[in-house]
Amino acid sequence: MTERLSDKLRQFLKSAEGREITTRQVREETRVQPGTPAWEAVRVYMHRFVAEGLIKPSGRNDGVFKVIKRAKSIQVFGREKRPPLTLNPPRDYETKEPLGFWDALVVRENDLWVIAGYKNAGKTALCMNILGENLDMKPVVMGNEFSLMGEDGEHEPSPRFINRLEGMDWVEWTNGNGEERFELLPVYDDYAEQVKPARLNIIDWINLPTELWMIGSVFEGIKRALRGGIGVGVIQKNIGRDSGRGGAFTKDFADVELLLDPYGDDKDMVLLTVETVKECNRAIMGKRYVYRIKDGVKIVDFREVFRCGHCFGKGWRGTTPCKECNRTGYVDSPGVW
Repeated sequence: MTERLSDKLRQFLKSAEGREITTRQVREETRVQPGTPAWEAVRVYMHRFVAEGLIKPSGRNDGVFKVIKRAKSIQVFGREKRPPLTLNPPRDYETKEPLGFWDALVVRENDLWVIAGYKNAGKTALCMNILGENLDMKPVVMGNEFSLMGEDGEHEPSPRFINRLEGMDWVEWTNGNGEERFELLPVYDDYAEQVKPARLNIIDWINLPTELWMIGSVFEGIKRALRGGIGVGVIQKNIGRDSGRGGAFTKDFADVELLLDPYGDDKDMVLLTVETVKECNRAIMGKRYVYRIKDGVKIVDFREVFRCGHCFGKGWRGTTPCKECNRTGYVDSPGVW
């Protein structure tokens, strides 16, 4: 009888792998009757299964156990090597040249790109250009910048999103049948649940009103849900900081991290910093670029800039504004003294 009970318990645990169970549930599922020797034997076996590493107690002394699901080994050699993915670059509207750092980036399946930017520093404009250049990926867009709830309680595209689409007159947003070449989802939280696998997913922007450290878990969930796709997550950033709100937790799952800040006194100028790159074909991390946003969506006058050697990137020499960099902290040519 004892051996048969052991087999029944092990069979049940196999069917419950990855779930939480209780001793009471085990007895019910294996049809152990109260008052029988097997009733007490279940408790004894549960302790044995803990020692064997089949289950682990919750630690709360509440009779709850987690049934451990064993990972299966992955074959490494003998697999087909998959090439990098193609994520087309945004272009300077006037010169038609791609953004200067883009060709250095190696894009892989399940890559998560984090765009952290100061308020009104061009985060959505950059996302729109990424969207417009990659419509063949049937991209998905979600977040506060793209949709809202109308007076009738139905979700609809936001007026600003419509204006941006119309402003990008060089992009064919629909196919020959009038069907949209992207998908708009009214999603404002629980993003990982709505990610479309094997596609480009752009989320602008992710808001965590409290517990900013949770952004790491949010990004982890999004990254796991991509399943062959690419994710772009936009978050807010305080001016001059080297990470978005949430600090170091914003970087944990980022394969590419771009920082956007205002540049000088011109509200249409943007300073872009390539902060994090997991894989590249030439040195690119730490490089900075500036550009102007024209008509809300057009990237123009894109160029690399370098830290000013007179003020060391501060924009000030003591209490005096730096004339060499016009108080921006950066110049167009390296080694300018």
